[in-house]
Amino acid sequence: MNNYKIVQSFWTKPFLHSIEKKKAKGGSWLNNEMFLISNCLSVLKLKEFYSNVELVTDDLGAKILIDDLELPYDKVNTSLNEINNYRPELWAVGKIKAYEIQDEPFLHIDNDIFIWKEFEKDLLSKSLICQNFENNVEYYALVTEEIEKNNFTLPLEMKKYVKSKATLNNFEGINAGIIGGCDIDFFKMYTKKAFEIIDKNYDKLDLLPHLTPFNVFFEQALFYSLSIEKNMPIEPYMSMPISKSFAELVKIHDVPRTSYIHPVSTWKKSLNMNEFIYMTFKENYPEYYEKVKRTLRDNHYELF
Repeated sequence: MNNYKIVQSFWTKPFLHSIEKKKAKGGSWLNNEMFLISNCLSVLKLKEFYSNVELVTDDLGAKILIDDLELPYDKVNTSLNEINNYRPELWAVGKIKAYEIQDEPFLHIDNDIFIWKEFEKDLLSKSLICQNFENNVEYYALVTEEIEKNNFTLPLEMKKYVKSKATLNNFEGINAGIIGGCDIDFFKMYTKKAFEIIDKNYDKLDLLPHLTPFNVFFEQALFYSLSIEKNMPIEPYMSMPISKSFAELVKIHDVPRTSYIHPVSTWKKSLNMNEFIYMTFKENYPEYYEKVKRTLRDNHYELF
C-alpha cells in the first residue's frame, strides 16, 4: 500500500444549501442515494491503493461519513467547522481550507473521482499537481470581466491575469479535481491569497451575477497564475486536451483500461453514469451499500 497522503473534503453547508435552494435532492447528483454512493465509492477505491487517506470536514460531515457510513478514512479532521461564517455559495472555501492545513506532500481528490489504479510515483514527486489545464472555458473570462468591472481588490500576482482577460500561456486555469504536490510553502502562500481575495471582496459578492465562477477564480485561476508568477511548473495528471464536454473524464465503457473517472458538472445527471457508479458500488462493496440504505432509511439528520 502506498503511504502518500491523500485528502478528501466535505463541507456540509453548501450541500445543505443546494438542497434547500434547488429543492433537488442530492445536490448535483440524481438523488441523495447517489450522493452518498459517490462519496463511498470514491474513498473505497482510494483505500485499495493508499493507506493514508484523510477526511477534512465539519461535525455534521463526520457524523454522516464516519459515524453513519463508517467509511475507512485513516484520519478525520473537522477544521471545516472554522469556515461556517462564509456563504454556502462559496463551496470551494472548504477545499481551500483543506489545502491550507496540510503540512506534508498531499493530493486532494474530489469525492466524485474514482480510480482503478494508483497514481504514478513520478506524478506524486512533483512540486505542484493538478488534474489538467483548462482553456476555452467561458466562465474564466466572464468572471474576470465582472471582477475588473467591480474593482475587486486582488493580489499583484493576479493583475497580469486580469489584464490579459483570463489567459496566460494559452491557458485560463487548472482543474482542481485533483490538486496537491510537495511544495507546502507554495500552498501556504496560495491559500493565504485565496482567503484574502474572498475576505477583501466579501461585501462585493452580490455584484456578481453568479458565484460559482468566483469559486473557480480564487481556486483554479489563482493557483495557475501564482505558478506562472513564481515560476513553479504544474504537472497535470492528464496532459491531453480536455474538451468542453469533459468526455475524456467519463469513459466508463473503458474501465478498467481507463483507470480514472470524474463525472464533472452535468455528467452527474447522466443515467448511464449513475447506473455505472451504482452497480460498481453495490457489486463490489455490498456491506457499504447496506450502510447507505440504512442511513437513508433512518434519516438521522433530516437531510434526506
